[in-house]
Amino acid sequence: MISNSHRTFTASPWRRIFCSLFLAATVVALIAAIASSRAVGQRVEVRSSGHQAALVSSPPSAASKMAPWVMQHTANGQQAQFFVVLADQADLSSAANLPTKTEKGRFVYQTLLKKAQTAQQPILQWLGERNIEHQSFYIVNAILVKGDRQLAETLAARP
Repeated sequence: MISNSHRTFTASPWRRIFCSLFLAATVVALIAAIASSRAVGQRVEVRSSGHQAALVSSPPSAASKMAPWVMQHTANGQQAQFFVVLADQADLSSAANLPTKTEKGRFVYQTLLKKAQTAQQPILQWLGERNIEHQSFYIVNAILVKGDRQLAETLAARP
């Protein structure tokens, strides 16, 4: 029997479809969660002067930016792991203009990584100086942190 020692892995079409749909659903769910968390905590005031009116939204409070799960699991001094999802997300719309999948993939990877590195740098430095357990994620521009309610509120209060 002759065996080919240079076999390459090829995923079945169903596996590719499933993975693509799973990735798309994850991205949509993440975007929806970020958008709804921004909308929930905002108070909108109407200020008028003369004939002109303007909508002014005040920034959300730290507590309104925190998920109820975090509030519940950090009650009474308990520690929990929670994600700090940064509002500053990468703009990937330019990837649509690139001709090949390889170029699109490279662009998306580099853009997400660069955005996460620049946006997370001050928070990662702050966490590191205090020896707080954390892990950075560049795809969603988020940081997984282990801490108590005070830490969660401090991080949520950041602009």
